[in-house]
Amino acid sequence: MDRYGKQREFAVPQGMVSRDFVQQQKSIAERILPKVFGQLVVQTNEPFIQMIYDLSVPRMSFVRVCILGDAAFVLRPHTSAGILKAATNAVTLANSITNSSNIDVIGALKRWEPRQIELGNNLKYLGISLGNRSQFNQI
Repeated sequence: MDRYGKQREFAVPQGMVSRDFVQQQKSIAERILPKVFGQLVVQTNEPFIQMIYDLSVPRMSFVRVCILGDAAFVLRPHTSAGILKAATNAVTLANSITNSSNIDVIGALKRWEPRQIELGNNLKYLGISLGNRSQFNQI
């Protein structure tokens, strides 16, 4: 809920988070976070809240078209892998097309796709694991 009691579905914008909630989070941060992180939370005057999603697709190629990067896999921020994932998708796609003499694009996409889906899913599960460990102390 925001500071005016409105239930928000996906995010609470900067400056709209309830003052009581902000104070509660600052108190928790001072108690449990390492000092430098606690100070960052306490010194944040207008925090915002945004949901984190895990998004993956079962396919990345569709005849002669493909999706890559965040269009295929949206990862949690703590993986720090968004740019690496997109670059890997692009470079390996270029290599796959080049290795097929730039002629068999459909075949190149079919050969490229399985490893990229595996990479995206591995990063997704890594992000879930990191999030569970940091938030819920679950391994």
